[in-house]
Amino acid sequence: MAIDSKGNIIDYFDGQRDIKNKIIRAVGNPHDRFEEDRLRMLRAIRFSSRLGFDIEKETAAAIKFNKEKIKSLSPERIRDELVKMASSSGDKFADAILKMDELGILEIILPEVVKMKDFEQNIDHHPEGNVFDHVIAALKANKIADPLLNLSILLHDIGKITTYKFDKEKGHTFYGHAEAGKELIDIIAKRLRLSNKEKEALIFVAVNHMKLHKATEMKPSKLIKIITDENWELLKAATYCDKAARGKLFDKKRWDEILSYIDDIKNKWGNSVTNNAIKLIDGNKVMKLTGLKPGKKVGYIIKHVTKKILDYGITNEKDIEKEIMSAYQDVLL
Repeated sequence: MAIDSKGNIIDYFDGQRDIKNKIIRAVGNPHDRFEEDRLRMLRAIRFSSRLGFDIEKETAAAIKFNKEKIKSLSPERIRDELVKMASSSGDKFADAILKMDELGILEIILPEVVKMKDFEQNIDHHPEGNVFDHVIAALKANKIADPLLNLSILLHDIGKITTYKFDKEKGHTFYGHAEAGKELIDIIAKRLRLSNKEKEALIFVAVNHMKLHKATEMKPSKLIKIITDENWELLKAATYCDKAARGKLFDKKRWDEILSYIDDIKNKWGNSVTNNAIKLIDGNKVMKLTGLKPGKKVGYIIKHVTKKILDYGITNEKDIEKEIMSAYQDVLL
């Protein structure tokens, strides 16, 4: 469509009618349009999900027929289109994922995500369904239009496709799936030419999302490392969606208790007093007190005493020196 200087709309292909009927339609022969620019197949899906429009039947059929041609596109162009899809709210991105899956494109650009369909979950923990169903439900729980958040939700359980086992007593299990996600996300990030910063953010969420479920059982020293990371807010938002995906099983009260506990940790151990206490432990101080020379033993003592400060709130210098000497005795054994 176009508009002339007098405000008259020029519409040779009934575009206004399609807008009114909420239809995405290729101009003329869709096969020709997609041959001219194969990225249009992804754009049709993006516009459809973002606007809430349906893809016209012949246009959709042409996308399905020509899907293999997506492979000829550069990874950067595919990535940019995927990121644009993920720049909407989670429910719209979920719709884009489902449309790509229906038309056979998801298998080409994100085969790992399609693979998640093959793995069932215990219904008493995940009434929403298999791993793929869970991820879609988690996306729909996200109301924030943030591409990195949507991508982190999409990939947070990707490690389940390599860790699945069936136990007669426990049913479907995925032990170690959070850590296993690291390798798979690395593969996906390389394929899509994501930046190192984006890749590390996605990995941080995948590796740590299970830890937040048991945050109140964690030692402050371990929790502090997570909540002071630059990707903490991303992890918190993704984990909320991970929990909310369980529908009626989502315990909002318990989630609020976890966040309250984390806030307490921040206030007690993430403050300037604790930071100043940690600064009292350095290699020079350890070597002066113990007589050790630079090496692994000094590093062990620093790490051990820092953990003690965070776990027990030790801030007195004399108490810190006692902990240094106690750790020194351990390294001598």
